This record gives sequence, structure tokens and C-alpha cells, in this order.
Amino acid sequence: MDVILAAHSVHWFDYEDTIVEFNRIAREKSKIFVIHNFNMSDDSLSAATAELVTKYRIALEAQGQDHENTQNYFENGTVRHDQFDFETVRSFDTYIGSLLSASFTPNKEDSICPNMESDAREIFSKFSDQDELLTRTRTSITYGDLRRV
Repeated sequence: MDVILAAHSVHWFDYEDTIVEFNRIAREKSKIFVIHNFNMSDDSLSAATAELVTKYRIALEAQGQDHENTQNYFENGTVRHDQFDFETVRSFDTYIGSLLSASFTPNKEDSICPNMESDAREIFSKFSDQDELLTRTRTSITYGDLRRV
């Protein structure tokens, strides 16, 4: 394997096991890319959405590690960072879909899901314009040579 891509996931990995596995499957001089999306605005919509996610967040047995450990996957001196800001116009379905696709939110079958959807609809109605909601996001990409162990 020449390239390893971890999108919205590396913080769930056990570092010691993962770096060994990455080294097992990777060729010499392989590259690794770690991608995260972040809500980039500090506005009322972001605050309301964060409050909603916090309210309905489910406890997971393994919460993973902090993003700070990401640097440990790279050879020293090879790490690069880029970021891209973008806006997305969402319908209610894409807004609730993006919320429910996160690993820490309830499944559609969970008894609290209808309550979360109802609260999300209130937020959407408050901040949308003609059934469209504008969200601002930053994609952060960290990339470089895989650290060999």
C-alpha cells in the first residue's frame, strides 16, 4: 500500500496497535493522510447544533484518543498541513443526516432519536431560509511520510 487515508477516524484508533498495522500493510516510503472536518463558525447555529449533539450524545465503550496524537503517525520533518473552508447548503434531511451519521449520536432505532430529530427540526427552522440552511466547515488535512517502527 502506497497511501493510507484516515478520514474522521484516527482519533478512535489505539495508537500502538494501529502504527504496527500501518507498518505491516504499507510499503517503504508510504504516505499517510489524516482528515478531520470542523465547524468553523462560532455563531448561534453552531452553538445550537453543538448543544443538540451534547444533549443526545451516546456513551461509547471506547472513546478513542485525542487529535494531538495524530503527529505520532508521521516521520519527523515530513508533516504538512492544509485546510480548506467551505459552505454547504443543507435541506433538513441532509442536516439531520449529517448529525445522525456521527458515531456518537443515536441510531435511528434508538428511542431518543425522535426527540433528537424534533429538536433538530426546531434548530433548522430557526436558522434556515426558505428550507435551506447554510453551514460553514473547515477540512483539515495532515499528511506526510508514515513513521516506520
